[in-house]
Amino acid sequence: MVVENNFAALPPLLGLVGDLVQETREHAPGEKQELFEYAVAAHTSRFVEGVIESAKASCNGSWPVLEPGWQDVRARAEAFEKGVREEREKRVQELGNPDSEEDFRANLFWIVERGQEDDLKLLQRLKQDPPYTSDEIVQLLDLAMQRIRERTRQRDDSPTAVQRQGEGAYGLHKEEWDRRYAGRYIAIYQGEVIASDTKKIKLMEKIVRKQREEGPFRACVMKIESSAAGSKKPSL
Repeated sequence: MVVENNFAALPPLLGLVGDLVQETREHAPGEKQELFEYAVAAHTSRFVEGVIESAKASCNGSWPVLEPGWQDVRARAEAFEKGVREEREKRVQELGNPDSEEDFRANLFWIVERGQEDDLKLLQRLKQDPPYTSDEIVQLLDLAMQRIRERTRQRDDSPTAVQRQGEGAYGLHKEEWDRRYAGRYIAIYQGEVIASDTKKIKLMEKIVRKQREEGPFRACVMKIESSAAGSKKPSL
């Protein structure tokens, strides 16, 4: 009887969670709103999958009767998660291939508030060859890159995070970087080599100059050995 009473509270509890998720989303600004949406979508999918597995294991012969309803729930959860991700993909795709200056401006405003580090390469390309050249568009491109860099620094500028990201970038580009920078020290920032030199002190000077130009940031410094074996050094 206690179990039945507890389960009677489940539907209103889930409804309350749904209401609070909606309210929290409205209070989350910019990129944080998008990250919250991703998290909720992923948690929802995992929750549904976990409950389905438990239901299947618990119902024995009656599972075929319940399965269509649970399959519908799974499909809805998957559609919810897919829809959240497709919104970002659609915005970024439209930014790279705009139909009009109005659409381009609208997507730029969206990127200003919700852009991620992965969007920087596209923005840099658009900055070099913008589809529209009004002062407002040029300023929005600069603002979008600035805001993304600020958010990235606030979130990931600890020495441990910078070192981890630098090593991850090196792993992705190992073959190319081993060939290009053999015998040199390199500085990695936001997944790219921003400077290199055969002498570490000269590399540090280059980093300091960039910091003066762009503002404070940390870079991951490592030595690429001539033997093509990367030797990681402490982050700045």
